Amino acid sequence: MENKWRTMLAKKKQAKVVVLEKDFAGIKAGSKLYVATPKVIDEYIRGVPSGQVRTIERLRNELARKNRCTATCPVSTAIFVRISAEAALEELAEGKSLNEVAPFWRVIDPDSKLANRLTVGPEWVAAQRAAEGDGSAARKCNMLELEAALAESKADLEAGKFVKETAVQHLRRLAKINKNDQ
Repeated sequence: MENKWRTMLAKKKQAKVVVLEKDFAGIKAGSKLYVATPKVIDEYIRGVPSGQVRTIERLRNELARKNRCTATCPVSTAIFVRISAEAALEELAEGKSLNEVAPFWRVIDPDSKLANRLTVGPEWVAAQRAAEGDGSAARKCNMLELEAALAESKADLEAGKFVKETAVQHLRRLAKINKNDQ
């Protein structure tokens, strides 16, 4: 299986601080702009506890403050969040558990454009958030179901099938199971 996203995540890059010469993405000229790396974003995501969520805006604000800057670059941050997410999906497809990968669903809003661009789509992100927000028994059941769905998606991916469709089908099945449990 191709490791395109994990290769991008592993690239050796240095974070940097730049002073904007002109306005950029709603940030005023003269502001100090922190430009992270894919690895910095991945580490931040891994630090978000189970059952909690962070907005990308909060991620950017926290990194800016930590690095004594006015803002964090919104463009590169969005790109790096996707790299982290897709790298995690590659790891899941190769058999890692949800607990072993960057929990990108805690940072990516299911209603966002970014969620729509992911291999698994917004339904998977929403289901994962719901699974973490439920009680421990329901969460355990959902985690096992999601891992089973991912295993089936892995087989489809290896067979060259489009994973997003398979994942959506599994999530619909999960939604029915959850409704029956309540």
